[in-house]
Parts: sequence; structure tokens; C-alpha cells
Amino acid sequence: MAIDQFLVSLRADVEKEAVGNFPLSAFPAKVQKIIMNMVQYQGFRIEYFSTALLSAAATMMGNSFRLQAEGQWVVFPSLYFILVGRPGLGKTPPIEMALAPIRKIDAEAYRNYKLERQEYIKSKDSEKQSQSPILRQILISDATTEAMKRSLEANPNGVCDNYDEIVGWFTSALRNNSSLIEDLLSIYSGSPLIVTRVTNPDPIFVENPCLNIIGTTQTVRVRELIAKGFLDNGLLDRFQFAYPDNQKANYVKQLEPWQQEAIEDSVKEWHDIIKKLYSMTLKNIDGNIVPYHLTLTDSAAKHFINWWNHSVIDQFNSIDDDTAVKSRTMKRNNNTYRMALVIHILRHVCGEVDMKQVDVTSIKAAIALNEFYEQCYDKVMAANASSNMNAMEMDVLDSLPDTFTTAQNIEACAKVGLEKRASYDYLRRFQKWGLIRQLKHGEYEKI
Repeated sequence: MAIDQFLVSLRADVEKEAVGNFPLSAFPAKVQKIIMNMVQYQGFRIEYFSTALLSAAATMMGNSFRLQAEGQWVVFPSLYFILVGRPGLGKTPPIEMALAPIRKIDAEAYRNYKLERQEYIKSKDSEKQSQSPILRQILISDATTEAMKRSLEANPNGVCDNYDEIVGWFTSALRNNSSLIEDLLSIYSGSPLIVTRVTNPDPIFVENPCLNIIGTTQTVRVRELIAKGFLDNGLLDRFQFAYPDNQKANYVKQLEPWQQEAIEDSVKEWHDIIKKLYSMTLKNIDGNIVPYHLTLTDSAAKHFINWWNHSVIDQFNSIDDDTAVKSRTMKRNNNTYRMALVIHILRHVCGEVDMKQVDVTSIKAAIALNEFYEQCYDKVMAANASSNMNAMEMDVLDSLPDTFTTAQNIEACAKVGLEKRASYDYLRRFQKWGLIRQLKHGEYEKI
């Protein structure tokens, strides 16, 4: 009995180290088990893999689900993610595993398309010519802006754009004078896509574009996105960042047969979940999607409003300097509602909850996830800012405690020979770079 208790305790310690500060409990129990098996035995980072699962689930839900958030405001499961970290940290494999069952669906769709295409070609010589088939792919990558729009038009339920190095996608769009950035901002808001060109008589019209994005980049490359204006134009405000605290590469371990079996079971379980989500899309007699409309329970709505007003808006209003205000703060409610919808539908297909109303558990889960991703964003920005700091700036920041007052900042600056006016400049600079955040008037916290 003592040995059994020791093994249980040992496993709990290992799991605690693997989870870190990631809110694993936000996911349904079945998904938590999948995550932990792949993290412990396959060596995936929990931050990356969990995010990839969230993106894949949102992709499969697409336009089939809607959440009545506040009044007439309706949100849909469209999420933009970037996995950030050192090269070789294993950002791509978790995405590939999460998207694997969707690739199987796409492969089957492509096989059917080829058969339909052959029948169409044959029918051109007959009196009863069939209609030209349309290839509907859920996953796209390395797609041009035009191809992305065509994919959204062909697949009304939505698509997922997956990029192994997302910075290259953005910079290519700038180099080619593409409308990609404006399109991504518009699509995120759910605005209709209408494209008419003189050179193309066949216009593109997507009434409800639903796009999910997941890509990767190295920590140091985020500064390229900032330098090229993606922070100023608001695009990065729509993205949520996954960034592990542990930036050390994992050692390779030889797996026991039972560990390999746990991985295989998890892969199968995830495939089954994606199949269930795929089967839930409803269409009317004309082939148009009929979305499920969900509402919030009273307790869920009250909890969200309390969090938003007191944890987000109160802090936003306490910032004295306009240059220290983050524009992304006011996008957090949108991303949180969207994740609450995804988490709730996941809980439903895992048999944990009824689907009709998003409850307080799903809202709490989404809030925990959003707060985690905001912390990741702050750390990524701080990492990029700190690499450009001079020695005096680093000395001042290092000498400050984790939480400090304006007076302590003045004192720290005085020790390196800076006057009081300069200390306020340093404070503004640290805030702008994302190295500190204001807790309340005259009180700050290092990130």
C-alpha cells in the first residue's frame, strides 16, 4: 500500500511539473487525459498541444455554432493563435497531431472530388451534363489571399489556415501589396467577404466567413511583426499567443509498451471527438448550414460581467498614461466568449454537459485560458523588448522588486544618476515595452 501511495504521489508531482501554470482544468476530463498522455509520453509542450486542440475543435465547429453573448452581439468559433518559442522546441508536431483527423476528412473529400470530376468530364460529351464539382477543403496552408477567399467560399462552415512560420506569411503579404491584413481584420469581425475583379467575371461572396488560424514563430521573430506595423494596425491584437515558461528542449526517452499504447489510445480518442464534431453540422434542404444558437445561463452571464468589469475594465481605467494602454485589452471579451463556446461544445461531445446553454463552468474555463494567453503575450513582448534595452535601463529594472511604487522607481533611477523627470520616462518606456503593468495608481508589477 505504501508503494502504491508513493507511485500515485510521484505521478502527481510529474504531472504538476508538466502542467506548470497552464489551466488544464479548463478542458473536459477526456481531453485532459489526451493532453497529459501526449505531454508526458510524446514530449509535447502542454501550452502548444492544448492550443492546437482548441484550434482544431474550433475549426470543426465553424459556422455550425453561434453564441448570443450580449444583447444582439453574436460570436462564432473563430480563433487566431501563434505558438511562440525557441527553434527546435517542438511547435509543429502538436499542431500536426491535433489536425490529423481533419486531414483525413480532407483526404476523403479530395478522393470524392476526383471521382466527381471524372464524371463531370464524361458528362460534357452527353446531353445531360452534370454540374462542375467543387473541392471543399477544411485545412489550407501557404495559400494566397485569393485562394484563402475561394476556400472560404467553397466551404461555408469555415476553414483553418495553418502556417509553420507565420511571420513569412505576413511579410509576403506586405511585399506583394496583398489585402491579406485588411481581410484578416475583417474576417475576424465576421464581416462579409465580397470580391469583384474586372479580370475575373466570377465574383467571390462569403456572407459569414469563419476562419481559424494557427501558426508558429520563433521568439526573436515577433519583433519583425512589430517593426512592420502589425501591432499598430491591430492585427496582433486578434491573435492569442502560446509561450511556455520552460524554453529548454526535451530529452528523448525510450517508451514502455504501455506508454506507447496510451499515446495510440489518445490519438484514437481525439479522432473520435473530431468525428463527432464533424457530424453535428446541420444543413437545410437547400444545402445551407443551419447553426445551433446557444445562450448564456444567468450565472455564466453574471460571472463574465463581474470578471470583465472588475478584472479588466477597472485595470484599464486605472492606467494614467495613454501610451501605456494596450489596444488588445478591449478584444479580450470577444476571444473569451469564443473560447467559452468552443469549450462548452467540447464538453458536450465528451458527455459532460447539455449543449443548449453555455454555463458558468465553460465561462470560467475560457477566462482562465484568456488570462493565460495574455500572460504569454506579455512575456513574448517583454522578451523582445528586453533584448533592445541598454545597460542603464536593465540596471533600473533589475533593481526594482516584483511589485513596486512610483517612489521606488524614482529611488532606483536616482541610484544610477537619473533625475526624477527621467524616472517617469523610464516608467512609461517599461510600460510601453510590456516589461511592467500598472496595478493601480502609483503601483506597478514586473512581467
